[in-house]
Amino acid sequence: MTWNGLQGFQTPIEPDSFIVDNMGSFGSFHQERDLTYVEFSFSGHMTPQFVPWAAFQSIAYLLGKRPSPSA
Repeated sequence: MTWNGLQGFQTPIEPDSFIVDNMGSFGSFHQERDLTYVEFSFSGHMTPQFVPWAAFQSIAYLLGKRPSPSA
């Protein structure tokens, strides 16, 4: 995928980098060139059902209520 003139991420995605408030790691997240990538552990397409706290934190970031998707 190409965005902002470059293809793909230029730096690797760090594993276990999506930290939910005081609960530990629930996946990986990466931000680069105005694109945010979030991958949830312990969930597939049912993220709001299986890890609702992680889904809520991600949506709060997308709505501008948090400065970062990770704690």
